[in-house]
Amino acid sequence: MAIDATFWVAVSFIIFFGALIYLKIPQKISEMLDKMISDIKNEIDESEKLRTEAKTLLDNSQKKLDTAQSVSNEILENAKKDADRLIIEMNDIATQNVASIAIIFIPISF
Repeated sequence: MAIDATFWVAVSFIIFFGALIYLKIPQKISEMLDKMISDIKNEIDESEKLRTEAKTLLDNSQKKLDTAQSVSNEILENAKKDADRLIIEMNDIATQNVASIAIIFIPISF
């Protein structure tokens, strides 16, 4: 019986896989992959939590911005109304002053 190279390749193949199984390499690889999967799931959960928190902060900031714009518009409207009212009052006062000055300076003819 002649032992050829194919036989030795088969024997070394069996020995190699036997050693892998004996040293529990597949189990270690499985544990390592499970740990990596768990870490990735934790990172995904954390990123979802952070995304939700960021969305909440964005919504709150948007509400504050809307409120600030509303208050700003209200202040501007009040300022315009006050300015218009003051212009009318100043015009009335100026008209009264001009009328009283005109009365003083009316030439009296003799």
